[in-house]
Amino acid sequence: MKILSTYPAFIYWFLSVFLIISCAKKGSIYGGPKDEIPPRILKIIPENKSTEFSSNEIRIHFDELVEFQNPYEKVLISPPLASKPEFSPLGYSSRVLKIRFQDSLKSNTTYSVHLGGAIVDSNEKNPMVPYSYSFSTGAVLDSLRFKGEVFYVNSTKNAADVSVMLYPFKEQTQDSLAYTTFPKYMTTTKANGSFELEYLSPGEYTIVALDDENKNYFFDPSRDQIGFSNRKITLPSKSPISLGLFEPIQDFEFNYFKQDSKNQFVLLYSGMSIDAKHISLTHLDGKDLKFIQKDPLLKMLHFTVSKEVTSNKIDSLAIIARYKNIVDTLVSKIQQDMPLDSLKLQLNTPKFHKGRKVLFSANLPLCDFDPSKIKIVNQDSINQEFNYRLNSLENTISLDLNTKPTKESTYQLYLEKDAIRSCDNQLSAPTFFDIKSLPETTYGKLKVVPQGFPLEMPLLVQLYKNQELQATQTTTNTKPIHFEYLDPGAYTIKVVLDQNANGYWDTGSYLKRIAPEVIYFFPKELDIRANWEVNQQIDYQDPFLLQVDQ
Repeated sequence: MKILSTYPAFIYWFLSVFLIISCAKKGSIYGGPKDEIPPRILKIIPENKSTEFSSNEIRIHFDELVEFQNPYEKVLISPPLASKPEFSPLGYSSRVLKIRFQDSLKSNTTYSVHLGGAIVDSNEKNPMVPYSYSFSTGAVLDSLRFKGEVFYVNSTKNAADVSVMLYPFKEQTQDSLAYTTFPKYMTTTKANGSFELEYLSPGEYTIVALDDENKNYFFDPSRDQIGFSNRKITLPSKSPISLGLFEPIQDFEFNYFKQDSKNQFVLLYSGMSIDAKHISLTHLDGKDLKFIQKDPLLKMLHFTVSKEVTSNKIDSLAIIARYKNIVDTLVSKIQQDMPLDSLKLQLNTPKFHKGRKVLFSANLPLCDFDPSKIKIVNQDSINQEFNYRLNSLENTISLDLNTKPTKESTYQLYLEKDAIRSCDNQLSAPTFFDIKSLPETTYGKLKVVPQGFPLEMPLLVQLYKNQELQATQTTTNTKPIHFEYLDPGAYTIKVVLDQNANGYWDTGSYLKRIAPEVIYFFPKELDIRANWEVNQQIDYQDPFLLQVDQ
């Protein structure tokens, strides 16, 4: 009985403890304001701006739990090290982060370690405010700075997160530094393209900007854009610099060709942009092959072979490709079971006017057409006279009607049977297209007046709408340009200083120390309205130009 009498007391005690714990749980606070405060450094060992630095490790103490986030990409050390340092801990949180050097540090050298985006708090992932830690392995901490900006020569987008590198100046290795040598100092550009190199020592330097895709500090011409200056940087200096990024000139090369359908093949080439009319293709039997270039930017040619070639049960086709003094023999496998493409026509200009031709094209290379089998009639069924032309390279047929309508008009383009012949001897089926002609009052006009550009240098004035090129005209500083028959909308102007007068924008060469031709972007959009002419003066303004010694 005595033992049994103890149970009520025990049960009472157990229930009391349970209720107290339960009440405590009910009183716990959840939620509350979101933590938006970035982590804060309490101390760094060794201290920031230390001299006679001899440690192989940096320890950073924080006021809360933090973690590294992609430190191998986001932590920048200048001068760069041959081996990436070791970051710890990785994969979990800590109040102390460590950076351990794998390489021996150079003597009497100032290093800077750029932190920030790589360190976040463990709860809300708030990034640490950008922070630079510096130290010197010698008795003096270098303190010079150098500023500038980086921009894309052929684009208006900001050059953010671009590597900017300084090398000790050596005349004999100027053209190979970015290929073979680690820079002495480096930094990355801010969101607006500006940069500041810090903790520099006095001396003479070469500067390079690199849109370094794989972040290895070396220039890869096949994937990176580069900017450079031919002038020597002498520190200390208070003169900022502008560096324009560009894709360098690549040597022209035929790559390969492959079968696209039964009788159709495509040939790909790489390197500098060229006028494809200077390319010739021949079969090994000596017969020329007709080819078309649908899009010059794709650097791809389309050509047709006869049905006999692909029906002879041969397993490969060889051709000879020539461009100036470059000659290459290329071979492609032939698949006999591929489908045959049939000839199809499409209208490229559903609207035309006195300044615009009626244009139609085909999916296969065109070799011939019969203008007597092409008719254009107006809404009163009256035949219209027109001039005509076949553009073999662009694979288009243009029809030029000498009309100047005063009101909206409807026409019908009729191609009779066998009007068009492709290079593999396919003939077109009867085809109808409806086209419209609009009066001049439907369109807008633009007069561009260049001012202050280099005298007598040809200017390529290009007009863009929705980032697509609408028209290009050539002028000089002294002659205005008139653009007519513009569809209403917002337009932008780009001007190329065509130094060699070849009608193209020419990029540069880092190896040959040749700067790309200067491009000027007019800084605002132009509102083109129907039945209205805009007069726009464009001035030669340095902030928009590539500033590289020629």
